[in-house]
Amino acid sequence: QRLYPNLYLNIVTTVTPDNALVMPGFISDVLEELNPNALSINLFRYHSLNHPPIPAEVIDAYEESTQKYSDYLTRGDLDHYGFFGKKVLAVKEIIQKELILEVARNDTFVTPCTAGSLSYVINEDGSVAACEILEPEQNLGQLSGTQRSGAPLGGQKFEGGSVAVALDTKPLTGNGSDLNDEVSFRSLVRSEQAKELRSWIRDTECRCTYECAMSTNTLFSWPLARSTYFRVLRNLVTR
Repeated sequence: QRLYPNLYLNIVTTVTPDNALVMPGFISDVLEELNPNALSINLFRYHSLNHPPIPAEVIDAYEESTQKYSDYLTRGDLDHYGFFGKKVLAVKEIIQKELILEVARNDTFVTPCTAGSLSYVINEDGSVAACEILEPEQNLGQLSGTQRSGAPLGGQKFEGGSVAVALDTKPLTGNGSDLNDEVSFRSLVRSEQAKELRSWIRDTECRCTYECAMSTNTLFSWPLARSTYFRVLRNLVTR
């Protein structure tokens, strides 16, 4: 960062059954020795809503590790983000971890999930999903385009030469499909299947520990977001 003042360092790590015993100490070492701009601590998860319980020792290690990071944030050590930015980041990170712990320990419904409404996952094969946890049959469909190898998205054999990734960006019609009826992201997320999935997520009180969705929930899922913004304001006033 002495050479590149605009370089930001975000370290991502995951608490798993294999590293649970050493992870809290590892987090302390990373914070003290590397002084990152941000540290993303993920919790081991199964890629399915129906899964065995996460081992208690893994959840305990996650809680201890995230508490160390919360203390780091509360002290205001993330100076690289500026006064306001570090206040918002601190509150968002702390609330997100609180929610993930509540879901992991008690399977508690903590907030309506915004996956499939405000966020999606586009997999390397072009399939579009609301999040990484739902079953493959709940994917919304497949984008048209090519991989770097030249193969079409979806893994079908391609006889041509190597071409760059090129998701179709042709003009869209009013219903979200492009002019050649090829599948677009817009058409997938506006489809009846997508609407039904959003309703299913809401009606079943779908919940998991997927960090990306929980970050979005922390900032935009009402009424949880109200608590987030209130804590940001309180943090600005009291510190």
